[in-house]
Amino acid sequence: MPPDPARFEAVAPRLGQLLLVGFRGTEGDAEDDLQRLICGARVGGILLFGRNVVDPGQVTRLTERARAIARDCGALSLLVAVDAEGGQVMRLRPDAGYGPTLSARELGASHDLALTELEGLRIGRMLRDAGINWNLAPVVDVGYNPANPVIVAYGRSFGADPRRVTALAGAWIRGMHAAGILTALKHFPGHGSSFADSHHGFVDVTATADAAVELLPYRTLMDAQLADSIMTAHVFNKRLDRKYPATLSRRTVTGLLRHQLGFGGLVISDDLRMGAIEGRYGIDRAAVLTLGAGVDVALIADDRLPDGRSAAEVALWAMRHAVGTGRLSIERVTEALARVRTLKQRAENGGTVSEWDSRIPAARRPAAVAAEDQAPSKRTTSSLRGSEGWAPRRMQASAAAAFAKRSPSSKEVRSARVTARAALKVSPAAVVSRTATAKPGA
Repeated sequence: MPPDPARFEAVAPRLGQLLLVGFRGTEGDAEDDLQRLICGARVGGILLFGRNVVDPGQVTRLTERARAIARDCGALSLLVAVDAEGGQVMRLRPDAGYGPTLSARELGASHDLALTELEGLRIGRMLRDAGINWNLAPVVDVGYNPANPVIVAYGRSFGADPRRVTALAGAWIRGMHAAGILTALKHFPGHGSSFADSHHGFVDVTATADAAVELLPYRTLMDAQLADSIMTAHVFNKRLDRKYPATLSRRTVTGLLRHQLGFGGLVISDDLRMGAIEGRYGIDRAAVLTLGAGVDVALIADDRLPDGRSAAEVALWAMRHAVGTGRLSIERVTEALARVRTLKQRAENGGTVSEWDSRIPAARRPAAVAAEDQAPSKRTTSSLRGSEGWAPRRMQASAAAAFAKRSPSSKEVRSARVTARAALKVSPAAVVSRTATAKPGA
């Protein structure tokens, strides 16, 4: 049924808040696109790519200008997002003047949670200085298929062991939070088993997906209050939904993620311009199906369509029409808007995680005190010791602070590994190790 006209008129102007959009340009040449997206479409956030990056000063000016545009036209505060996984998937790259970073695969091979947390802190400070408040990372896909072309091949997974992936991702997120940056776990319900890349076309993981393995990082990180947001994958699994890939699947997003796993936070889609989605459904239909499935923010990596139109405006028109005709319920949109508003409030408050979404069932809230609530000098991380179990490390806050302030001399040419290892050499007394073992799932 079509909604009440008054309710529709109250919601329709805010539908742009459910879009995160990438644009073109670096400074003056980005002005028109930013004005149109922020003041016209009223998008909830913008997404930076390598095409927007020249050098650190330019990126900071660009994000400052985007926020100034929002203020000038009375738009809501912006989420400014980026993919900063480290390694090969890093938009703030060394050739643009940023320091080198470790990939998830390198951190996984290090078996060191202290190092991983420090690397998350270092990247987080890099983002914060650039004016970015939302990192669409880390990848928590379990890379158990060595022939995977999009996750494993690019070193984006922490490893093939779900417990290792969970532990390292948690440490990396804590580093991000220490820098005031929000994160996104991806790609739900798992892309690590695939033999194909959803950037290019349809990906079927029905025969390779393993829920017991791939959902463990999500369950555990949610319980630890480390899931700021979750990004969906464009993978098809007929055991979950016989018609739609995960991003467009109500059975997967609302049924599995919301109801079964109990996630009450914000869900964002992967890029709707990817071959697995745009080529089969079109931007307009995909945007409506995505929101109807339970996703709160639809991501559009490149706003410029081949015919010159704005992908955000096409999606926005379809969303308005779907809400106006009752195909997309007012309740679903209102729920999504509330989650966007909550994430923005957290971003404005430096990514604080003290207040958890009350819609998460009590059974999924951790009873123990989270690591973020402990005094910095008492915070415990761990080094993985393979099958021997865990070797906890207590790291003084001064070590993290000192490392975060370090910056290599312009005359030094450091590899990513050497740069990150320097974290553990800041103070010989900063890290005190003691050998201990624990249960595998601890």
